[in-house]
Amino acid sequence: MAPESVVLIRHCEKAWANGKKPPDSKGYGCDPPIIETNSVINSLKKLKRIGFQAERVYSSPFLRCRQTAEIVSKSFEVKNYDIECDLREFLGNQKNRQIELDPITRKHLFRSKKQMVETFAEFQRRVQSLSEKDDLFLPGTIIVSHQLVIKNLVKYLLGEDITINCGEAIVLSFDSSPRAI
Repeated sequence: MAPESVVLIRHCEKAWANGKKPPDSKGYGCDPPIIETNSVINSLKKLKRIGFQAERVYSSPFLRCRQTAEIVSKSFEVKNYDIECDLREFLGNQKNRQIELDPITRKHLFRSKKQMVETFAEFQRRVQSLSEKDDLFLPGTIIVSHQLVIKNLVKYLLGEDITINCGEAIVLSFDSSPRAI
C-alpha cells in the first residue's frame, strides 16, 4: 500500500435507516445511533490485510460517526479519535432542527433555530475547505463521515464520482484512483 494513503469510511448503519424509527428513538433528534457494525468490521479487516496502519482517526460530530470512529480506533489501537466539525452531514434547508455538537457542553452546531441550516453551495465550500487542513490528509489517517461529505470530498480532490455504502471504506492514494475495499 502506498505510504501516502488516507482512508475514508462511511458511518455504520443508523437506527432509522429506510425511515423506520425504533421504539426507543426518543431523544436522538436527527442524530440516531448505529444499529449494525459488521460492515465496518469487515472493512477494517480488509484494510489490515492490505497493510494499512492507522495513526489517527477523525470523525464527524454526529453520534453515528463517533460510534463508528470508536470501533475504528479500537481496531487499530489508536488512543483517541478527533472530532472535525466540517465533516458533519449536510442537512440542507431543515428549519427548527438543532444537532448537538457535544454531548457534554450541549453547544449547537447550527446558527439558529429559525435560520436555514446550510445551503448546498455553503456545504460544498465547507467540504472543499477540508482539503486545506493538512492534518486530515497525513499518511495513516482514517476519516469517518457521511455519504455526501465523502462523495463531494473525493469529487473535489480527485475528480472521481463515487458512492459508498454504510461501513464501507475507500482508500485514497493520491497517485491513483480511489478504490473501495
